[in-house]
Amino acid sequence: YLDRLPLDQVRDFEAYLIRYLQAHHSTLLDRLDRGDWSRRVRRALPQAIEDCMRAYTHSAQSADASEQEID
Repeated sequence: YLDRLPLDQVRDFEAYLIRYLQAHHSTLLDRLDRGDWSRRVRRALPQAIEDCMRAYTHSAQSADASEQEID
């Protein structure tokens, strides 16, 4: 996923991803915190990251991602 980003945006995306997952996929984060790597979690995580990447790239055009609101 990160290979699509310029190197100088990786840290901003990391912070955005965490906020995005907290806002939109808190159950997934809870499962990961418990060490749940079930098939369901392994399928949901890439989709959540893809969704976040789309939101990040869309919103990064106008502002610094570390300060953006989560869509």
